[in-house]
Amino acid sequence: FDYSGAASKIVITNRRPAILARLQDDPKDRQGRNVAFLVKLDPDASNDKRSVKIGRAKMFSSGGAVAGEPDSDWTFAFDAEQESPGVWRIVPKTDLQPGEYGFYVSSIATLYDFAVAQ
Repeated sequence: FDYSGAASKIVITNRRPAILARLQDDPKDRQGRNVAFLVKLDPDASNDKRSVKIGRAKMFSSGGAVAGEPDSDWTFAFDAEQESPGVWRIVPKTDLQPGEYGFYVSSIATLYDFAVAQ
């Protein structure tokens, strides 16, 4: 998926940010599958866009990622704690390096983007 703009307007310095997300269900598990993902984005300044790789295409294979899910090489593990009904605190399990990131909700194919500054 491509998103307009080569860089996010939201720039932070915290390498392990807390993201508050309003979600009906636990973002980490719905029938054994994640419904939300912490993803890295690939910026392309020449085309003024950022991309996240969705799925892992393998020729002649029936396995791999579920349709609509980001490629596992582009995701980061996170902890999710319910702050109040429908509000979840998302925190990466490891520090994020400087770059473009997003919180991707697969059920609505929506990305909430941010950048980690140097």
